[in-house]
Amino acid sequence: DLKIRYDYLQKAERLYNTMVKLNPENPWYQNRLAEIYNLYSQYFKQIAMLPGTDEAARKDAEHKAMGFAKKSEDKIYFSATLDPNNPLFKMSIAYLYHQRLQFDQALKEYQKIIDIDDQFAEAYFNMADIYIQQKKLDMALSSYDKINQFRPNFNNLHLMIGKIYLQQGKAKAAKEEFIKELEGNRNNVAGYQMLGSQLYQER
Repeated sequence: DLKIRYDYLQKAERLYNTMVKLNPENPWYQNRLAEIYNLYSQYFKQIAMLPGTDEAARKDAEHKAMGFAKKSEDKIYFSATLDPNNPLFKMSIAYLYHQRLQFDQALKEYQKIIDIDDQFAEAYFNMADIYIQQKKLDMALSSYDKINQFRPNFNNLHLMIGKIYLQQGKAKAAKEEFIKELEGNRNNVAGYQMLGSQLYQER
């Protein structure tokens, strides 16, 4: 229910603002407040899309959504400045660039994360996604290989490797990767779909 959601968002915002007043340099409080603003933005986007919303109300909701999105971004950057060696906060910045398709900036931020923690699997995984979009499949495979060295059961790792192998015409190797995915993540629906498709192709 949208009204209930909005009420709880307001309660959460008041609590986090109180925490920030008590300890303004705690990066976790700032980062959580960023998430609240992000949820506000999503809420107003939904309001703008409601059937029967008149033009003035729609524009007002869209304006508020943009405003809260900006506030969320500001808090994300601020929390990262408070704790510059925390890869989690840098991950939020990298993902912002990633979502905007600003791949060069995103890759730089992901690399900073890896410089801090060379076993931060999500950074390698997201870098691979960018390389795939840039058609740099060998670089994507290299990123996935890094994850495989220390977290071989990382969710969707072998699924994505298998998909690249399919693009490269390596059907047998792809099938083996889909099997590995399901051995480590038995509830991965996409893994079953991809493996089933390969078995069908093999009759």
